[in-house]
Amino acid sequence: MNENNSRINLNPEICKIIGAFIGDGYLGNYGKRKNQFIIGFVGDKKLDNKYISKHIKNLIKKIFHSQIRD
Repeated sequence: MNENNSRINLNPEICKIIGAFIGDGYLGNYGKRKNQFIIGFVGDKKLDNKYISKHIKNLIKKIFHSQIRD
C-alpha cells in the first residue's frame, strides 16, 4: 500500500453507514474553490426518518467525530 491510501476496519457500525449511503445517500461539493464536501441522506419521511435522523446520525458522530447538521 502506498502512503496515499488509508485503511478502515469494517465493523457492523461502518457497514450500516455504508449501506445507508448506498441506499439513500449523496455526496456533493460546494464552496468557491469546490474543496468542501457534503454528505447527506434522504429517505421516506415516514419509513426512514427515525432511522436516518437518530441511528445513522449518532453512528456518524461516534465513528467520525463529525459535526452533523439537520
